[in-house]
Amino acid sequence: MRKIEVKMTNLKSLRREKNISIKELAERVNINFTRIQHYESRYRDINKAEALVIYHIAKVLECNMEDILELDSEEEKKFFGSRT
Repeated sequence: MRKIEVKMTNLKSLRREKNISIKELAERVNINFTRIQHYESRYRDINKAEALVIYHIAKVLECNMEDILELDSEEEKKFFGSRT
């Protein structure tokens, strides 16, 4: 039986880099911690989250909003343009 490897979400990766728990992030962003869990497990699509939620998460994690989103390279080019 083959094991399928699932890539960690950008949100989870960034949160872990900052050593912030789900509970702490949720409290600092003022949302329920299950919402963060849902974004990290892909149960909820982070790309469809409210801009203000993404903004506050980015502020806490000290990153850009687009760093949190799960966009492929074509979507990135379409929405953010090429950054050369």
